[in-house]
Amino acid sequence: MTLHDGGGAVSRTEALEICGRAAAGNRRAAASLVRLTLPTVKHVATRLTRTRCDADDAAQDALLEVVRSASGYRGDGSLLGWARRIAIRSVLR
Repeated sequence: MTLHDGGGAVSRTEALEICGRAAAGNRRAAASLVRLTLPTVKHVATRLTRTRCDADDAAQDALLEVVRSASGYRGDGSLLGWARRIAIRSVLR
């Protein structure tokens, strides 16, 4: 399975590498992780909140949690599924 990131695709192996580097504090990797997961996180936040402002706030909080939790991605499932679960938990808090 691959994820699309602008000009190319990101494999599960590459997603693991990005998460590992983001967990180690690499800002570029964290930015890549945000770019990869933003559409999914934004969709979850929009579906679970009432206003656009609430959705934006919820998505921001969820994206921070995605980056903070990067070391927890093991590659067992898809990166987007993992980010979706984090977003749901974050929004419902």
